[in-house]
Amino acid sequence: MLSYRILAPGRRSEDPLRLAAEAYAGRLNRYAKVELVRLKESDSAGEAQAMLAALSPKDYVIALDERGLNLSTQELHDALLTYNGQNLGRIAFLIGGADGLGAAAKKRAQATWSLSRLTLPHRAAQMLLIEQLYRAHTMMRGEKYHRA
Repeated sequence: MLSYRILAPGRRSEDPLRLAAEAYAGRLNRYAKVELVRLKESDSAGEAQAMLAALSPKDYVIALDERGLNLSTQELHDALLTYNGQNLGRIAFLIGGADGLGAAAKKRAQATWSLSRLTLPHRAAQMLLIEQLYRAHTMMRGEKYHRA
């Protein structure tokens, strides 16, 4: 069973995108363990240090950056199937704040993916990532959420 840890800057304030991310995380928890970790917002170097401190040495780390590998939903599904077969353990996704991901966080990542070539607010990126993970897991189960 796949396990995810999603690290992003953020506050506990009521925000529609945060609420949507939490709703999708609740759905995703039926298929995989998901943990949302919100870090205190600071500059990219400070955020990177907080992210590194929140990671386990065993985590498979994927940085999200608009210059990363741009996957289709089907390719995401296929990648997750591969990761599941490799028993990678926990997959940690790193989402940067207003200044992007710090160099130390990018260096720790084994892969860099893009959700879009557009620069997205971190709250939107978090919600999109979790929704796509949920979609990929419903595809793995042959459920009807995904309509290709």
